Amino acid sequence: MTEPGRTPAADVDMTPRGADIEIVERHFSEKYPVVGHSSVICPNHLRINGVAVLATYDHPAVIHEIELDGSSRSLFAVTVELLARAIGVGRAPTVEPRAEGGDQSTGCAVIEIPDVGTFEGPGLIEQQYVLLNGKPVWVQDKIRIRELVTDGTLHGAARVELKLLCRRLLVDDEPIAPASS
Repeated sequence: MTEPGRTPAADVDMTPRGADIEIVERHFSEKYPVVGHSSVICPNHLRINGVAVLATYDHPAVIHEIELDGSSRSLFAVTVELLARAIGVGRAPTVEPRAEGGDQSTGCAVIEIPDVGTFEGPGLIEQQYVLLNGKPVWVQDKIRIRELVTDGTLHGAARVELKLLCRRLLVDDEPIAPASS
């Protein structure tokens, strides 16, 4: 049975895939040159599958070793600790309209962990994929739900650690276009 306000995911492709991760430095100037001291990137923005998300300050994205064997069969992983404004555990996969594209006001993700039995609280969950802002992505190892943030501007957010299997990783600088008048 579907909860009120939620739609079954029957019309959505629920095949998990590798995540597209963009780790960029956004700035108000020209694109950085490829040589010299200004070519160094200091990331300040994270997007997963094209959606901006908030990672925690203490635990930035960790890119694990990437094996270039020429076969295109070696997977690589990026561990992120995200701030999630909603976590669904153990439900059948569903689509929630506000989950599409994340929460634009805070950048906090909506994370659903379907097909899980009883969940007793913060800890590790074994699952092969999660729905991240309504899109299924592969995870490696386990999902770690860390804690609920109870103060500050992100009151009610949870810290969730995911080791995402990636299909595309972009690390670059990104000039911000000036606002049109």
